[in-house]
Amino acid sequence: TYGDPWLHQLALHEYRHIVQLGKLEQGITKGLTYVFGQQAVAVSTGLFVPSWFLEGDAVVIETEFSKTGRGRVPAFSNPFRAQMAEKGAYSYPKAALGSYRDFVPNVYTLGYHIVSYGREKYGNELWNSALDAVARKPYTITPFNHGIRKIAGTNKKGLYKETVANLDSLWGGKQIGDAKYLKSVSKKDEYINYLNPFLINDTTIVALKTSFSKRPQIVYIEPSGEEKVLLTTGYIPDNL
Repeated sequence: TYGDPWLHQLALHEYRHIVQLGKLEQGITKGLTYVFGQQAVAVSTGLFVPSWFLEGDAVVIETEFSKTGRGRVPAFSNPFRAQMAEKGAYSYPKAALGSYRDFVPNVYTLGYHIVSYGREKYGNELWNSALDAVARKPYTITPFNHGIRKIAGTNKKGLYKETVANLDSLWGGKQIGDAKYLKSVSKKDEYINYLNPFLINDTTIVALKTSFSKRPQIVYIEPSGEEKVLLTTGYIPDNL
């Protein structure tokens, strides 16, 4: 999905995680490392730093310091855009923790948009403040929120709301337009995904159908929306 060599992208992304953990080796957390070693930083990260920040910040860096990166790949943001177009913004807990009923973009996509919006509006000091608070003031119970509030005047939930409002102003009314699409008549009591759709002719599509209850299937979708199963596959890693 990117133009850069995979190892280059991997090095940028994963090294950013090293930088994030290194940022926490200060204050009270650094003192605890003398007793508990690097586990002190790991526990502090797990308790106080949301996963969407860890991954989103790394995606921002891989995008900023390369000629590509997921932030520049339309397919990376498309799930979020589709969700906003069809159902609007979810609550913060649902967006951050996911759902077994509805499709929720992963923490990489969510985090990239929150982190990049925060950097654009409040500057790099926003996230420095959040990590400083985690390292120095874990006794505040919600130090990440405390650090964000110091710069932005809101917490992570409020920042999420600002982010989706900004995205809605950028994306609103531009999701579907006049594009033609087929409506499936599959049961809708669970989340179903159609991957890698291929247009056979003007009205018919073949796609890989996935859900929680069934093995992946390659299906033929007719103009009426009815589906015919062409092949039931085994497990497909990463939906490739």
